[in-house]
Amino acid sequence: MSNALHMGKRAFGTVDHFLVSHGAQVAKFTAAAAPMLASKGGPYGPAAGAVLGAIGEGAGGYAALRQQLGG
Repeated sequence: MSNALHMGKRAFGTVDHFLVSHGAQVAKFTAAAAPMLASKGGPYGPAAGAVLGAIGEGAGGYAALRQQLGG
């Protein structure tokens, strides 16, 4: 059980570091890529664009929040 907790903590730390370091760039990229993906057509194009946009907003928001908290 402790190994599973350690691996989860390590994985979260890796994701946290990535988002703090690159969250703003991810948000900029997804803001440009989401409309292109949504306009490609097909049955899942608009949904995929919306999901990509939401991921970008989340990454940018997380990075901004961590910067405000001093992390």
